Amino acid sequence: MREYERDLSKVITEGLRPNGRPQEDSLIKCFNGVPDPTGVRGYELPGMAVEESGGVCGCPIDATLDWPYPMIWQGAKDNYFATRDKLYILNIDRTVTELVDLVWARDFADFGDYVVFTGAYQVIVKDIHEGDSDDVTNYGPILASPSFPEFRTCCNFNGQLVIGNVTSNWSGARHNSVGWSNIGSADFTLGEMNEAGHMPMPWEGAVLKVKTLGKSVMVYGENGIGRIYPNEQTFGFENLLDVGLISFYAIAGDDHEHLFIDQDWNLWQITEGEKPKKLNYQEWFGQMRPISIIGLFDPHNRDFYFSDETVTYVWRDGRLFEVGILPTAIMYSNGWFSGLYKQSPDDQHCGYTWCDLVLGIDTVNSRRRSIKTLTTLEVDADYSNELAVSAGYSYAHGEFTPFKWIDATQEGFARIQLTASDIQIRTKLINYEVDDKMVFITSSWQFPDNRYNRTFDHTKTGERS
Repeated sequence: MREYERDLSKVITEGLRPNGRPQEDSLIKCFNGVPDPTGVRGYELPGMAVEESGGVCGCPIDATLDWPYPMIWQGAKDNYFATRDKLYILNIDRTVTELVDLVWARDFADFGDYVVFTGAYQVIVKDIHEGDSDDVTNYGPILASPSFPEFRTCCNFNGQLVIGNVTSNWSGARHNSVGWSNIGSADFTLGEMNEAGHMPMPWEGAVLKVKTLGKSVMVYGENGIGRIYPNEQTFGFENLLDVGLISFYAIAGDDHEHLFIDQDWNLWQITEGEKPKKLNYQEWFGQMRPISIIGLFDPHNRDFYFSDETVTYVWRDGRLFEVGILPTAIMYSNGWFSGLYKQSPDDQHCGYTWCDLVLGIDTVNSRRRSIKTLTTLEVDADYSNELAVSAGYSYAHGEFTPFKWIDATQEGFARIQLTASDIQIRTKLINYEVDDKMVFITSSWQFPDNRYNRTFDHTKTGERS
């Protein structure tokens, strides 16, 4: 019987598909594999940011995660470690030093020696007007007053403290308000100079996050997204989206670029001076638990992490992939990539573990509805341990059933001989190493069902005999 080959090399370089429509030759599983124009290589696992024995976490760390805690905030002078009810200094030797109680830590604004933390109905500041700047007694709660309201989110914008979701009595500001201090200080006293002030957002619901982006501050709310920007001594406002953030922590980035997930489970990107760009990916984020989603940013690789304690997706260089860890913190400090995380659960249905590199390609030859046979797979890969191949199969658009895993030869060849109407291709590098890489995948097919031969043109699907 005549056999046709299909080159799937380009598919694996593009990352997970951006929408949920069934697509021929699209990547639907990219687990622990970082896609780039040359193929897919192994994901680098971060080290542990806190000493694994002793300290606040005990041993092992992954048994102490209390989602979404612990958190790590990196400051210009110090790094901070927050559990559900405590705030600590994260020392260079990966130990922690307790500072103060902080219940339900939410946000952090860094001014060097002056630092602001928000929690549940609580604002903590580091004040060094008296004593040594490294004295732990400099940290403490501040009571709400006309000169310093209580709020849920904050950031440093050119030396000015910008706040959102005001929860104390301050000149009529509310949960959907954004406020700012006098220039060069954390004093919110309203005066004739019109420096300190506040404004309500045009949409209902709380302001969940304020975050600096270039020459403006992004405002992420429950029901809308906008930005404030300097306008004479005060601020102006630009409304950007009428859909809000899916949860308080579903935003990640630095002063140049943000990625966030909206209430419709779409991924968005916004860069300095640009409008928000919709990236989609509802198919993947729509499976996550909204209230649990947290966003994290790795400034070294410029990776954006989104996790909900069941699955973690990473965006890098315009491509989305999945990793086998569930992190609550990611950091890059002193040339070292680290974080706080636990392992994702093994996939019992498809048969792989958190330390495997797995690729899955959606229905190949989907344009032909007749029965087809996947005969062989050939994978060009550099790997340290073992390479295995498999497939998922279904009939008449039913659920896909996993086929057994078959060990490939040293040359990356395996015979499958699977017949069905719909077939998905799967490959895995068992217990992968960072230097492992898959370069191309070639599949071979036969078509024993002749019912549609008169209308089927193989050249339109990229097949060659």
